[in-house]
Amino acid sequence: MPATSPNPREVIGELNALASGATSAQELMEGITKLLHQKMLRYNWVGFYMLEKEGAQDMLVLGPFRGTMTPHTRIPLNQAEFTKKGEAVDTVKGHDTVDLTLTLNAPAPASGAWVKLETTPAGVLNSLPPYFRIPARQTQAVIPDIEVRKPTANTALVVTAATVGRAQQTQQLTILP
Repeated sequence: MPATSPNPREVIGELNALASGATSAQELMEGITKLLHQKMLRYNWVGFYMLEKEGAQDMLVLGPFRGTMTPHTRIPLNQAEFTKKGEAVDTVKGHDTVDLTLTLNAPAPASGAWVKLETTPAGVLNSLPPYFRIPARQTQAVIPDIEVRKPTANTALVVTAATVGRAQQTQQLTILP
């Protein structure tokens, strides 16, 4: 092993050779992590996360890597969760009040992150704003005291939170009359 890390440009030829000789994406990722771990000594961990769907939730799943094992083998992407008195809920009665917690998988930028909120069907939540700002460098924000209108029949409410430059998230809430 060399005593110092080479300039990243010095390994481009080897990376190109790996890319042209690999027979699968898995083989290519394994080769890249091995090469970078051997040659780029200033990094103590090199690896890939793959985007996978787990039910309605997007997850980053640990792929090929070199270095110390990480506890972060599955990382949920941006989440939205309804809570009542601090407990997660998926069913409420009309006239209840709930909070909506939005969690980003990475801190919001220095300018903050605006989240556009849409509900299907519309008009079921009285005080849900159409846009909500997550403060700068924060990963979580709570929209408190959202009033749930009483429906005439069981209603499956879906809230979609779309953040610029990040994955869209959805949360379903069943509302009972």
